[in-house]
Amino acid sequence: MSNHAEVSILIPAYNCESFIGEALESMLNQSFPGFELIILNDGSTDNTENEILKFKDQRINYIRFEENKGYVHALNYGLTINKSPFICRMDSDDKCVQDRLLKQVNVFKSNPQTGICGSSAYLMKGDDSDKLITWQQPENHIDILIKSFTENPIIHPSVMFRKEVVDEIGFYNPTLMPAEDLDYWLRASFRFKLYNVPEPLIYYRVHDKQISVTKRAIQDESAKRTRLDYLVKILNCKTDTANIIYEKLNTGRKLSLSEKLMTNSIIIKSSLPFKIKKYLITGH
Repeated sequence: MSNHAEVSILIPAYNCESFIGEALESMLNQSFPGFELIILNDGSTDNTENEILKFKDQRINYIRFEENKGYVHALNYGLTINKSPFICRMDSDDKCVQDRLLKQVNVFKSNPQTGICGSSAYLMKGDDSDKLITWQQPENHIDILIKSFTENPIIHPSVMFRKEVVDEIGFYNPTLMPAEDLDYWLRASFRFKLYNVPEPLIYYRVHDKQISVTKRAIQDESAKRTRLDYLVKILNCKTDTANIIYEKLNTGRKLSLSEKLMTNSIIIKSSLPFKIKKYLITGH
């Protein structure tokens, strides 16, 4: 492992023996040379560890937790030991294109205000990578924020961010798992620009055991809490008012005339960019 790595890649791993080898191979074959790979085995009980130990590479920093505490705990631990200026996220069941690190590092070097950089992704189902669908993400900061009101606008395993982001806003909030990533992007957006590379830089695997499937109801509730808190902050309004706007955008609820007048007045008086105001008022 290099003591002077420019990028630290954080991969939490839990019972992922079927896919972890492909994930690690895609990272170790990156065209960008200056990285370390921090693998955080979160108490796996299958053959995950043996699959990891097959890789003999000095860039690997392998850490094993005796018990499973959840990937957010593992990620936060990885953030505490990171010493690199750039931190890359990766999931143990996904893969990266060969130039991923190079392209994201170049984004940061060309855009000093950008703190978080994700990308679009190729969707692959299970072991089948022949029929790929592109999961396109909004590119610029304002469009990313607009999407955040109804969906997660940045794919977590596609993310790279500056160490300054961690220094400024701290760690992931484990009480919001599995929507801790949406919360992180929105917290960061008050101090840094968000950006998505428009081309796919990862292969995102869709399967029945991933968190977004097994804990969908919990994720939806945590995301709602995150969005309501964000609306309260950016509009300087009460939670009840934020909830009216949230329901309009996410459930299509028709507002009464008094609700429209009240919410529109608050939105118009805010200091938000015009494009975001328009979206909050019209829904498009």
